[in-house]
Amino acid sequence: GMEAQPSSAGVQEAGFAALGFLASSAENVAAIAAKEIARGIGAVVTGMEALESSAGVQRAGCVALSEFAFAEDNEEMRLWIVTEGAIEVVVAGMRAHTSIA
Repeated sequence: GMEAQPSSAGVQEAGFAALGFLASSAENVAAIAAKEIARGIGAVVTGMEALESSAGVQRAGCVALSEFAFAEDNEEMRLWIVTEGAIEVVVAGMRAHTSIA
């Protein structure tokens, strides 16, 4: 999984896609415990930090975070995104990949 292979861009991209898919459904969000959602957001942030040089990881991470940010108009989820450091990681990824950001 994502935590076991933090340096694998392919694993991180696939994990981000899965998390984004889960966050895109109100039913999924309602069924997932709050601490697991926070853990998922943290995993995206950690993966983006570890693989800043991978444009694919940065893109997939941004997509996943946007799904979390707009899930069911959930203010708590947006707060987790901020407290997990996602804004700084997204900005760093954009700076690292100015030709595609």
